[in-house]
Order: sequence, then C-alpha cells, then structure tokens
Amino acid sequence: VMTEARRAGHMSRRDAERLNGKLTFALSYVAYRVGRGVMQPLIRWASGHPRAQQSTSWQAVDKALAFLITLLSLLPPRIFRLRGAPPRPCVKVWTDAAWEPTSTAPATVGIVVYIPPEAGQRGRYLYSSMVVPEEYMQQFQVRRQYIGQLELLAAVAAYTTFHAELRDRRVIHWIDNTSALAGLIRGYAGAIDSAHIVHAFHALNAGLRTDVWFEYIASKANIADLPSRMDFDLLRRLRAQERPCVLPATDEWLLPAQTWLEARRFCEAHEK
Repeated sequence: VMTEARRAGHMSRRDAERLNGKLTFALSYVAYRVGRGVMQPLIRWASGHPRAQQSTSWQAVDKALAFLITLLSLLPPRIFRLRGAPPRPCVKVWTDAAWEPTSTAPATVGIVVYIPPEAGQRGRYLYSSMVVPEEYMQQFQVRRQYIGQLELLAAVAAYTTFHAELRDRRVIHWIDNTSALAGLIRGYAGAIDSAHIVHAFHALNAGLRTDVWFEYIASKANIADLPSRMDFDLLRRLRAQERPCVLPATDEWLLPAQTWLEARRFCEAHEK
C-alpha cells in the first residue's frame, strides 16, 4: 500500500486512515512501538482537517512512507509462545536522572536491575551510574529544564548497559518522570531531541526483543534515585554488582534505525 502510494504521488484520506490503522497495530503491538513518531505526517494527512492538510506537504508524507517501508523490511519477527513451559519471570528495571538548574553539580543517571531467581539460581541486583558528559547537554535544545531528556537517556542506558541480561526477556520498567514515561509508552515525543532518544530506544528494544511494560513510581520509592545521586550504601548491602554505564556517543542518536535494530552488535561494539 505504501509503495503504491509513493508511485502514485497521492493518497486519499480513506486510504491514509486504513494505512494508519495497520501501521498502528504493526508498530505498537508487533514492533515494540519503533517508528511511531514517523507516522505524524500520515496522521495529519488522514485527519481531513484543512489546516492539518495545509501544514503537511506530500513530500513529508512521502519521506515518512519511504522510512516506514525500509523499517518494516528490517524488523525481526516477534514470537509469542502460547503453549509449553511458562514464561520466564519478569526482570525489574528502575532508572532515574538527577539535575538541578540552580546547582553547579553535573547531571547524572542511575540504573538498578533485579534479575529474579530462576533454575536454582538466586536473585541478584545490578546497578550502574554515570555523570552525563557535557557534550550530551550541549546536544539538547536550549530550555529551562532538562530532566525529561535525561530521564529518557537513563532509560536507553539501561538497555545498552545490561543488554545481555535484558535480551529476550519480559521487563517491568519503573520511571518517576511522567513526561519521559509518556514518551516511551507512546513511542514518540514532541520535542525533537526527545524524539531522537525515544526512537533510538524502541529501535534498540526491537533488536533486543525485550518486552517492556512501563510503570510510574514515586521518586522516594525509586531505588534508582540512589545511584543517580552517587549513593551506593544500600546497593552494596544488597550485594549488587556494579556495571560500567554504556551510553552511545552523541552522534549515534541520528544513525539509521537499522543500526539500532542490530542491537547485539551495537551493544557489544560499545563494550569493546
């Protein structure tokens, strides 16, 4: 359908509505929400509202279609096992970021992962933290508050740092920032710098085949608040294992989705 629309150089409102329905299903439930943000020109085109259509050129729609055609050809299949052995227990992930506009202290991110007991092995905690390099802060759009972007950054860092533990697993991921949480759940964000991080997260997640369920947690209950503030006493009492935080370079957020979809090679290259 998308290839024919590009060839014709036009798409009716009805055809756009049908295509949006199919893409919403494919990208939300099959493809881990990757590429949802790219659908915005199609959604405006299908709305039928004169103002929305006037603000959306066919060139924008055509670029979105070209991207989505490539994306769908690259996505790995998603497998649901309905019979056989019960699913493995969910891994628990907490992420947090710390930044104060009135403080000279650098921005930091913290991650805590709990691997539940399985096959005779005891449950274990893992954690990681990092001072966010200044070059990252310079990449963000100028604004009064950067905590939303940093919370998204922490979420990606959890999967680039602990990719071996989270690959092919069901995960419950707790975040105490509602704007970051909403962006990750929807699969897109309005601010362009946030949108890049959200898109990279879901492309990486699709490559890892990690089934993530996001939940809100109050800041005072978020254990990741400790490593984000460089407080490791409780984690050490829990015998948590520390892992160096793996954060992609600033220029890698704009790499093609194919690079992020090749999650194993991408993460292992960073470890080396």
